[in-house]
Amino acid sequence: MPSILPIGPYHPAIHEPEYFKVWVEGEKIVGVDINVGYNYRGVEKLMTTMEWQRCLYLAERVCGICSHAHSSCFAQNVERAGGIGVAERGKYIRVIMAELERLHSHLLWFGILAESAGFETLFMLSWKDRELIMDVLEMISGNRVHYAMNAFGGVRRDINRSMGERMLNKLHKFEGRMEKLKDIALSDEPFVTRLKGVGLLNPWHAEEYGVVGPVARAAGLKVDTRRDMPYFAYGDLDFRVIVGKRGDALERLKVRIDETFESIRIIEQCLGGMPDGPIRTRKMLVKIKGGESASSVEAPRGENFHFLVAGETKPKYYHIRTPTFANFIVLPKILESHQIADVPLVITSLDPCFGCFDRLTVVEDGEERVVDFE
Repeated sequence: MPSILPIGPYHPAIHEPEYFKVWVEGEKIVGVDINVGYNYRGVEKLMTTMEWQRCLYLAERVCGICSHAHSSCFAQNVERAGGIGVAERGKYIRVIMAELERLHSHLLWFGILAESAGFETLFMLSWKDRELIMDVLEMISGNRVHYAMNAFGGVRRDINRSMGERMLNKLHKFEGRMEKLKDIALSDEPFVTRLKGVGLLNPWHAEEYGVVGPVARAAGLKVDTRRDMPYFAYGDLDFRVIVGKRGDALERLKVRIDETFESIRIIEQCLGGMPDGPIRTRKMLVKIKGGESASSVEAPRGENFHFLVAGETKPKYYHIRTPTFANFIVLPKILESHQIADVPLVITSLDPCFGCFDRLTVVEDGEERVVDFE
């Protein structure tokens, strides 16, 4: 009979509180249950009590690593519901910030994955090189995490020619270091062997479960909101959607590494082709006509979806589906038949954010009614 092994809610290999109930036979995993709710913050409910400008800042705090993605998703929703135009230059700056955030997020994940696999040196090297991206984010916005760049109708800060040149110098330096990190990671036989075949996800299950982002692309699905539903200036840009084949932890690493180089190409295009003109179309938003709107952006972890029912001065209802919520559904499937020691590595390979994931949808037995908790 299987035994129950509790992992969490506080565990040295998991950096946020979450509880996993793992059924094991010896060292072999035969079942997994995920218990959420340790990071509940009530963000969606809070939004219905705040005016538009305060909601914009709150949206940015759904997740520290994807702060610009959530802020952009919220701003895009309000702009659509209120019929607000976005400045063309502002669209390009939004893309630049989104790709810098992708670089920052992928390097952070790179280091944590290396640490989970016992490769401490690679962890320290990747986080050291991540500082170059943090420097660029601070150069533009004054902040390293919550950038407060979005405004309704555009952005709050411009990027002038001199700043653009300094950014490119930093990015080209980072690109060289990223090439070295890639070589170190993929030429280290123990590291590659530790990741290969772990957390295997085939494309059929990835599509069936609705997996998004690098996890889906590593499994062979060519899905990317930037290409599939272009927003901001992405429709004007030329970039590749990086797709893998095997769908294991090693392939997730390769996809994210290659995406960093593609993000640099996107930023270079934006800096070279950014139109002149204002960076925003209005100074302040107090009222809109109301209505409903849905918005998606490609956050570093995958499609970030927001839904708004708008009043005049604040949301009547707001719902957020984060990439982790979409991706973590597949965790019990990909952990089956693995060893206990693989649990932290497989969880890390999905790049979870429990702080923004902690909302729950329960389908009650014997009923069609869905009870939705944030």
